[in-house]
Amino acid sequence: YDSTGTHELLEDEVAKAITGGIITGGNNNNQGNGGGVQVDRGKFYLYGGNIVGNYAKNGAGVHVGSKTKDVIASFEMSGGTISYNKALNGGGGVSISNAYEEFNMTGGEITNNVVVNSAYGGGVFTQSDITLGGTAKITNNTAKGATNNVCLFTGKTITLVNPTTNGDDKMQIGVTTFATPTESKPVQITADGTADYSSHFFSDNDNYKVCFNNKGTEEDTTDDYLELRTAYAITNNTKEDDKTTNNGYIDVD
Repeated sequence: YDSTGTHELLEDEVAKAITGGIITGGNNNNQGNGGGVQVDRGKFYLYGGNIVGNYAKNGAGVHVGSKTKDVIASFEMSGGTISYNKALNGGGGVSISNAYEEFNMTGGEITNNVVVNSAYGGGVFTQSDITLGGTAKITNNTAKGATNNVCLFTGKTITLVNPTTNGDDKMQIGVTTFATPTESKPVQITADGTADYSSHFFSDNDNYKVCFNNKGTEEDTTDDYLELRTAYAITNNTKEDDKTTNNGYIDVD
């Protein structure tokens, strides 16, 4: 631990795993990144336990960010909870600061975290492509007083790996994009080749909806993905005989 109470993954550590217990009380508001855990290099695994009640400018729960692209930092979460952490600028729960860092989450919860001064990821703010699946849940986080769970930086997407589809273990992710969706230009949120897992996601902002963009065919789904669209868009309409098919949506109160 450093002087702020933050656990640092040191340069000579290849990996660090946490299976239980609590990381709490870390305060890195003055120095910047990583209130509970700061990953500078190597891999940090969270299998269980709680990262709760930590403070930082960025990544109050966990901050992932190496000092050079020659050194990749990685965070893999398959259990445990990251909750009630507070960041000033971004990533109340988790912050991924560089495009070459890695974040993979297949279980556990990131919930009830807060960002105070910006709208950048109450739960997770990522400037990297990330991987989600299994029973992962990222919900009930806020930024600047509004619902904000996963905030994807411009051009970044989520790769899905075997998300659980039923019951209490169903993967649930709230999403916000750094780029604003428009009627003519929705924002892609998952990688190409994604099946229709739209029910596993919800938009943090009621003005948008998570929809499936079926750009491929039944035989070739490599171009399919999920995207955020404006909530009044109606797109991809076809009419065959007396049947109309609409792959978009409309909300009518």
